[in-house]
Formats: sequence, C-alpha cells, structure tokens
Amino acid sequence: MLKDITPENLLRAVRAVRKGETMVHPAITRRVFDKLSVATRDGNGGLLFDQKLTEREAQILAEVAGGATNKQIAHKLYVSESTVKCRLRAIFSKIGAHDRTQATAIAIRGGYAG
Repeated sequence: MLKDITPENLLRAVRAVRKGETMVHPAITRRVFDKLSVATRDGNGGLLFDQKLTEREAQILAEVAGGATNKQIAHKLYVSESTVKCRLRAIFSKIGAHDRTQATAIAIRGGYAG
C-alpha cells in the first residue's frame, strides 16, 4: 500500500492480509505488469534479476503481483493449482523470495515497477 492510503482502505488491507490474502496498490500492480510484459518480449523468455524466467513464470509472477490466488492463476492460465505451486517455487528460488509478498516487493525494487 502507498503512504497516502485512506484509513478505511488501510483497515481493509489489514483484514485481507490477516486472512492470508495479498494486497497491492493498483498503481504498483500496473507498473509491475508493464515491466514484466517488456521482460517477456526480449526473446529470452524474460530476464529478471539476473535470472531467466520463462514467459510462463513471468506471467505467474505478474498475476501474483496483482494479488491473484493460486486458484485464480490456474484458472486464468488453464493449468492446475499444483502446476502454479510448482512454478511459484521455481520463481521464488530464481528471484530469492520466500513468499508472494516478498516476490512482489523484489519485483518492485528490481525496477519492474517503473
């Protein structure tokens, strides 16, 4: 969340995070999507943080950064939830993240958020 968040939205975000959901400000999500989109068009399947992500991994990371659940990602990309989980483990390993929130933060700090 950005520092100019309203009290109501901050409370909503805290409640969502307590339930295990991920909250990312829409402006940040758009920047991450834009950067990941460029990364997947470089002909190498996307070079991210000195590690190569496949195009599918970049898509999944973009969905994670957008706050999507494994089930939502699986549905959107026509794969199983277990495939999403497997790909997430690979992505996290490649970028040095331990969880979804950290992966989003790393993507932003790595210049993939404008």
